[in-house]
Amino acid sequence: MPKRSMIAPMLTCALIGAATTASGAVTFTFQDPSSAREFQYTEGDQFSDGHIAYDAPLSLTVDASDHGLAPVTFDAVLQIDLAVGVASDLGFGSNANVSGTFRFFSVSRGQPDLILEGIVSGGDFLVLSSTGAQVSSSSNGSLALNAGPVLQGYLDGAGLALAGQMDSAFSLSSIRLGGGIAGVPGINEFGYCESFNANAAYVGSAEVIPAPPPALLTFSAIGLTARRRNRWRMDL
Repeated sequence: MPKRSMIAPMLTCALIGAATTASGAVTFTFQDPSSAREFQYTEGDQFSDGHIAYDAPLSLTVDASDHGLAPVTFDAVLQIDLAVGVASDLGFGSNANVSGTFRFFSVSRGQPDLILEGIVSGGDFLVLSSTGAQVSSSSNGSLALNAGPVLQGYLDGAGLALAGQMDSAFSLSSIRLGGGIAGVPGINEFGYCESFNANAAYVGSAEVIPAPPPALLTFSAIGLTARRRNRWRMDL
């Protein structure tokens, strides 16, 4: 995959930059929590792909101030379930294909309530020395972001819904190999990047559109029901 390997570093920089500067978009961010190396990557083998997981509480900030909504920060947990494919050797690191999901849940009420879901299909997992990134974007079909009830409740304050361009970037730092050893992850005998843990921060963004008013949704539902009834009568 030489072409993919060449564009991976540029893609990472472009997505992180776009997510942090997108005008008029809703942004989602968290800084690296105080816990040590909560981002966990396990290398693949002959039986299974590599896997990314995450284990730490965090503070997720959602900012739609460009649309008149005050930024809000949630006490949250992050669940990552991403499969990582065989890596391409970049000479100065590696890049691999990633697919799966990540979900942010609010724990403010003592129970997990979904804030944001990311569906990744063909994202990039880039490892460069002691740093790295997992990036994906709707521009290349590798990302879809879905608002959970918590986020949609926030967006309802301005009558908005997620749509259009969406970007996501987990930035990694202080990568450590097994046993907490500092080093550059290589590629194992099965072609996968070697296991490591890392610190992580996140920035994502999504464009928004006016949400359909409830009356329009009701009208659409009535119209659909009527069409179904007419079709049933014609079949009789």
